[in-house]
Amino acid sequence: AKAILQQCQRMNSRAMAVTKGEPVAFTVAMDEAVPIQTFETLFEMMADSFPELKLTILNGSQDDIATWVNEGRADIGFIFRVKPLSESLDWYDITTVKQVLIASPQHPLSAIDHPHEDDLVKHRQLAIRDRLGSSQEQPLSPRYWHVDSYYYISGLVNRNLGWAFVPEHIVNHDWMEGSVKTLSTAELSSPPLLTLSAIKKKTRGWDKVMLWIDNTLNTLFPTQV
Repeated sequence: AKAILQQCQRMNSRAMAVTKGEPVAFTVAMDEAVPIQTFETLFEMMADSFPELKLTILNGSQDDIATWVNEGRADIGFIFRVKPLSESLDWYDITTVKQVLIASPQHPLSAIDHPHEDDLVKHRQLAIRDRLGSSQEQPLSPRYWHVDSYYYISGLVNRNLGWAFVPEHIVNHDWMEGSVKTLSTAELSSPPLLTLSAIKKKTRGWDKVMLWIDNTLNTLFPTQV
């Protein structure tokens, strides 16, 4: 009886949300390489603020996410914007993400205090690209592999298959601790910063959940671009 009563209360809450124009379901699409710990905090806070909301979280490449948002399959997307978006989409930058140079502790580059570009080009680079190959990192080394996941790149670096530039927060994650070595970039052109952006369809209005996400991200990422 208590379970039935609780279910009725949840249904009443959703009905009230519809009456107030508040969404009862919300879909977030995001690149797998976003600062996941920060977004986990966002989702924890969302669960407290919207306990009756049915949340769906999708992962994909920039092209996947842009398509899902454009088609209305996702309400908001979070991407590392590397190429122009469809004119039907709005976007705004949230923060910038630093990249670092990594290699296996057993890699020859790890023995060099301050590697130069001449040192890097002698070895295989593991460079990022999207699933379709329409956006990709321009490799520095003539010997390179393209991979569509920073996490998989980091795993291959750990197996001493090459060096790479990856977002700093991935290297600092607990599961990567001690498995790769961060190398000095003092003698290199700094790796390009990644820009984390939010995207939405232009015709989609700003409901209560969307506004809450925007305000909360401004708190979680206080340093804006």
